[in-house]
Amino acid sequence: MSYLSKLDAIYFTDLEKIKGKAYDYIVIGGGAYGTTFIHRMMELEPKCKILVLEKGNLLLPEHYQNLPPAYQTVFNYTTAQPWEMSDKKYNIHGQIPFLGGRALYWNAWVPQPSAAQMPDWPQDVIEGLKLEWNLVDQFIGRSTTIEINGYTGDFHRVMRERLFKNLDKIPTSDYYDRASSLDGAMATLNSNKSWQRFSPVNILVDDIQKHEDHIDVLVNCEATSLKRDKKGISHIGTTQGEISTKKAKVILSLGVIEPITLVKPAFPENKLLGRNFIGHMRSQILVRFPKKAAEVSNDLLQVAALYLSGMTLGREFHTHISCIYNPKGKEQEEDLYRVIPDPTNLDLYMDDHYVYFLLQCMAEIKGERTAASTNYIDLQKGITKINFSLPKVESEVWDEVDRVIYQVADVMGNGNEAEYLQSDNKTWSSQKPDMASIRDYNLIHEAGVMWMGNSAKDSVTDSYGKMHETDNLYVLGGAIFPTCGSWNPTYTAMAMTYRLARKFSKNS
Repeated sequence: MSYLSKLDAIYFTDLEKIKGKAYDYIVIGGGAYGTTFIHRMMELEPKCKILVLEKGNLLLPEHYQNLPPAYQTVFNYTTAQPWEMSDKKYNIHGQIPFLGGRALYWNAWVPQPSAAQMPDWPQDVIEGLKLEWNLVDQFIGRSTTIEINGYTGDFHRVMRERLFKNLDKIPTSDYYDRASSLDGAMATLNSNKSWQRFSPVNILVDDIQKHEDHIDVLVNCEATSLKRDKKGISHIGTTQGEISTKKAKVILSLGVIEPITLVKPAFPENKLLGRNFIGHMRSQILVRFPKKAAEVSNDLLQVAALYLSGMTLGREFHTHISCIYNPKGKEQEEDLYRVIPDPTNLDLYMDDHYVYFLLQCMAEIKGERTAASTNYIDLQKGITKINFSLPKVESEVWDEVDRVIYQVADVMGNGNEAEYLQSDNKTWSSQKPDMASIRDYNLIHEAGVMWMGNSAKDSVTDSYGKMHETDNLYVLGGAIFPTCGSWNPTYTAMAMTYRLARKFSKNS
């Protein structure tokens, strides 16, 4: 037995040990939303019984940026892409087929969308989320300031006010009535430590130990098929054998693509399933200015996070603005590694003569909630196919997004001379990189393919994520979003998970 399998044995179980047991909920997928659901149900209904089916095993106990930098390289060996794209120019960021999933590597931006930014969402969902936002804030440690070794500093305030005073130079940006509206919320751990990213794995392990008679987790157990009866899902086929659901509710927490692969063969009559494939396109630049542009007099490492949204051609977009003031260079490299959204190429931030701005601009790709949708996920001879082409309007929006990202750079530089990282990821130059080199053709935040609605005629799931055809199959995450705007989806999906747990609870 390997060390890892011994570690698994401490917290997890196997199919033989659970035979004959009955559960209230069977959660397929141990990522961010599955673990959030389990945690909330244990708070509301601590006597309920939950079985978790996880494709992988325990890889990392934390988000990788909460661990020593050596763990960064693990990311290069953990992604999987079990699908094919119709247009090879594009791809989608891969699965992380281990406990925690993509939440092991997420960048922790958690903006809260307004009702206006959620068009075509069921009104009861928008109203219901009002009960959950603050609870999720506490759960993930949502914060609008980044604390480094107990210090936040003036840098965030200076950068926010600079952006606020110059919004007229970014014509497509939304109007903000106060500078603090631009604060970019991030998810941190609730602890007395320095700033850290929220990670679900340690929460699940803690819940297992607190409720060991109520939570069973099968690792290395991939769900491969669903069987239906008149009421819903009766059996789940897995790589370890078939599991009877008995009277359990089945909760799919598999991301967006994987649920279609699992569900579509069981519901061949549903012509909407897999349609309305939506998500975000993204451009990114790294720009630096002379140190004086920071307008900070101390020599402490500081990072500011700002979030600027906008609208063009009927599409939402936003810019993540990560501002890095690192006056001690290599001396504070590990602290910087823990807090910046993307710690790859960390050596680029080590020259203490500069202040740095990582700008990531994302725009929505709208879908079509009909059986004739041109962007959709399908199964062909057992292979998951993602049929995608960038619509004409979105192509024009992307051009505008690329203009905006340089407008933001000019504002943040405050008249100082800019140097841009070139496409070789080594060279700095005053020459702006060309548009093609700043675009990321990996589509992100995919969503929409099992969207919510009031009727099976025009939606796949109801307003709680239950498939219309069943009594016991529910879906978590972005798959049930009717539209996705441009905002990062994790925070909203967690709040929706809390809302579902409230529905199930007798004590809410």
